[in-house]
Amino acid sequence: MASAWALVRRFAVRIRTQAVLLSVVPLTFLVALFVIASILRSETEQTAAWSQLASNALKQSDLVQKTIGDANRAIVDYTTKNHRPAALGPYRAALRALGPQVVELRRLVRDEPSQEVRAGRLGALSADVMDLLTQYLALWDAGKKTQAPAMLQQPRNRKIVSDWLLAKTAFDDAERANTIGRFTDLQREVVLLNRILLVASIAGILLTLFVTAMFGLRIARRLQRLAENAQGLGEGQQAAVIGGSDEIADLDRVYHEMTQRIRDTLQQNDEALAAYERAHHVATTLQRALLPQELPQIAGIVFDAVYEPAKSEAQVGGDWYDALRLADGRVLISIGDVAGSGLQAAVIMAAMREVIRGVAQVYADPATIIDAADRTLKTEHLDNVVTAFVGVFDPVARTLAYVSAGHPPPLVRAPDGTVTDLPSRGLPLGIRLRNDADARTAAIPAGATVIFYTDGLIESTKDVIAGERTLRAALADPSTVARPQVAQTLYDRVLHDGTHDDVAILAMRVDASSAGAASEAAGEHHHRWSFDTGDFATAQRSRLAFASILADGGICEEDVFTAELIFGELLSNAVRYAPGPVEVVLDRSGDSIAILHFLDLGPGFIVMPRLPSDLLSERGRGLFLVWSLAEELNVTKRIDGGSHARVVLTARRARKRGGSRRPKMAQAATDTG
Repeated sequence: MASAWALVRRFAVRIRTQAVLLSVVPLTFLVALFVIASILRSETEQTAAWSQLASNALKQSDLVQKTIGDANRAIVDYTTKNHRPAALGPYRAALRALGPQVVELRRLVRDEPSQEVRAGRLGALSADVMDLLTQYLALWDAGKKTQAPAMLQQPRNRKIVSDWLLAKTAFDDAERANTIGRFTDLQREVVLLNRILLVASIAGILLTLFVTAMFGLRIARRLQRLAENAQGLGEGQQAAVIGGSDEIADLDRVYHEMTQRIRDTLQQNDEALAAYERAHHVATTLQRALLPQELPQIAGIVFDAVYEPAKSEAQVGGDWYDALRLADGRVLISIGDVAGSGLQAAVIMAAMREVIRGVAQVYADPATIIDAADRTLKTEHLDNVVTAFVGVFDPVARTLAYVSAGHPPPLVRAPDGTVTDLPSRGLPLGIRLRNDADARTAAIPAGATVIFYTDGLIESTKDVIAGERTLRAALADPSTVARPQVAQTLYDRVLHDGTHDDVAILAMRVDASSAGAASEAAGEHHHRWSFDTGDFATAQRSRLAFASILADGGICEEDVFTAELIFGELLSNAVRYAPGPVEVVLDRSGDSIAILHFLDLGPGFIVMPRLPSDLLSERGRGLFLVWSLAEELNVTKRIDGGSHARVVLTARRARKRGGSRRPKMAQAATDTG
């Protein structure tokens, strides 16, 4: 009995030993496979790198040869056909490029001493050949047309060319031979490693089969229990855990843990949804940070905007809107949509918005701004498409100059409720032709509301016509424009259930009682004078009143004098080129801004801020003087005829020294009309 129990114990020891072997043998086999595969991969990658380096070296060698060939062909063309110096362009380019090309060639083979020597010899002979071409060209240019070919036929020079060709061939052959040698070495190593792999595989398989056969009888019952437990867990039943510390017990515990994790996951749907909402909130916050933090505060104009990201996306979108008051009092308005979504779209959106802003600060012409944005997109973000609308609103003349690049046209609601659009043709940025801008100007009546929007507002139901019809109906409704937040009201009325695309809306309302048009410009911040250029007395009173307002506003005496001089120059220009009624408006709506508007009914003109070609001429100096004295000058044609000059005056505050030295104007020198 005791001997039988000892036999069982020995058998148990052998079973545990076999279990260890069963786990160690495959692991050892896998480690061996991994090591061999790593070696093969390393050798292959190194050979591939060598091959690429050799390919680059051969290409660089061919490039040196091509450079010399281009120079030679240019000289032949110059001496036989085209005798113009422009024909030597490739030759001059070759002179500049040869040196760096030889340096790059030597860099590519610096790890091969013999090849570096060959590369150096090829570079030196290349320079000698280029010198021969240079000497040939010098003889030809010196008129020695018979000596130039003879020079090339000299034995020494012919040998230089021959040595250069031989050096090129020797370099290329050696590089190819090195590459073939590396591939041969790799092949031998692969064969050896394959044999080792085969032997290791056979040994591992035999040993594994032996240990598995010895171990199989013991684990058969445990595997059967494991299968029964797995089936029960899959059907949702409770199963007893298999005891022990072997792999089968571990696997059974994994099944139980996996089942519990699945149940926990099903209970965490609400948490996953909350995480999605947080990601969506982060994306929305980033998008809003890229949009204007506040809209301009301008007397008589009310801006309102809304941006809503797509409800089904957590990524940042490419829609934007913008409104910026320029130095001359006009307002830059832009809105657009970058195709696609994600960080790339946000980067493009920010770039387009800043380009539009930057160009408008220099030259507020919508066509020029659109062209600049298009060129920027094609240069920095090739293969991307952006729709955009750029407008410049003049609060004094109540006109909107605009250009559209494939963007939905803005809608204008007149005071009587009529809704019209601002039509314009044009392809989106990125695919439009250069200078293909349909520039237009529209009058915006007092009390009107203009809505700028992106296509997500009307494409939610995939029916653009129905979406635009709904938008027009909502805008025509008096209750919509009666609310302070017009943009949000339109969004709520058009998109009841949200949208699958980003939506940006910018609303601009022109107050019916605002300063607005020049013919009505008067009030605390706007001062107007209307007179005929032939009425010199009224013109003089207006000029004095203009200067008095600036002086009483705390502007320093030097700047008041300069402003008065600018007033006189613009008046003289109108007397000469646009005689008749004129309107002058002084805009002091900003804390540190003074803008002089001068409007006439003449034929219109283009600003040429420069001295005339005839320095003794008295014509053409006025506008140059105005341009020189003012902070900014621009002139545009009025929509109803005539010109509108805007001058941003230097308006520095005077130091308080007990009162202004300029006497206040009498009550008679006030606004005249």
